[in-house]
Formats: sequence, C-alpha cells, structure tokens
Amino acid sequence: MAKPAEQLPNHDRFGFLPYREPTANNPHKLGECGCGCGEDVTNDCAYLKWDERVWVDRGHVIQYLKKYDDLEEVG
Repeated sequence: MAKPAEQLPNHDRFGFLPYREPTANNPHKLGECGCGCGEDVTNDCAYLKWDERVWVDRGHVIQYLKKYDDLEEVG
C-alpha cells in the first residue's frame, strides 16, 4: 500500500529535496500530539513520550486519559 504524502520525505514536483539538518528555524517534526489535538511535536521543545506516542505536555496526557480511560479527577 502506498504511503500518505505526510510520511514521505520532503519533496516537490521535481523530486526529493535534500535532507536538512534540524536548526532553530527547521526543527524535526516528531509527530502530532497523542491526544488528538493536532498540535505538532518537534525536537526543539520539551515533550513527553509514552505508549509509543509523543505528547505536547502533561495536560494533553491527562486529556487523553479522561477521554479514553475514564480518568476522573477528585479532590
């Protein structure tokens, strides 16, 4: 099965672009937040990795657990 365009290396209609090292202006995208908010997680900011997913911060993990694992905050 073909890969979606988001999973292919950087390319345009003329072919694949040369690999660029990550810099402050060009951080590596590690993925989207695991909670489903759609926020990009890059290597230039602090992030969490849990359950083979990357998360923007603790609050997004808590959101996910409330939604899918019936986490309930008390007190």
